[in-house]
Amino acid sequence: MNDAREVAKDTLPSAKSEDKEESRLGVWCDQQRQAYRDDRLSKEQIRLLQSIPDWHW
Repeated sequence: MNDAREVAKDTLPSAKSEDKEESRLGVWCDQQRQAYRDDRLSKEQIRLLQSIPDWHW
């Protein structure tokens, strides 16, 4: 049986999660993706986000 940490590492943080920390992270990720689509991120911000393992737009 997998514990929650093993399961969680295979999923994206959800803004709709009941877990407060996961929800906050999910909202932040969504905001970064929206800023990218709206061309509001600097090249440095894009580079830093892309350096996060498993980051995707």
